[in-house]
Amino acid sequence: MANSGKRSVHAFSVELRSKRYLTTMRLGGTNDDNTGKVLLEGSLGRLSKLGLVEGSMLEIEGSGGTFRLDISEGEIRQLVGRQA
Repeated sequence: MANSGKRSVHAFSVELRSKRYLTTMRLGGTNDDNTGKVLLEGSLGRLSKLGLVEGSMLEIEGSGGTFRLDISEGEIRQLVGRQA
């Protein structure tokens, strides 16, 4: 999932330890909304670890699973700086 250089697309993954941690999974639109959107909702449980792997992947680990996002520390700082 790692990506080098300037990125316009950021990959992500969610790995859950059990399907009980997934509360909503909606693929495609509804009758009222045919946009093809995808919605995943769930719980990572109690958070135990947050860090950057090899400086280019944010990893949030919990008792119920792990979320990974292909983003560098510099990009995180830039985005957080915009919020201030």
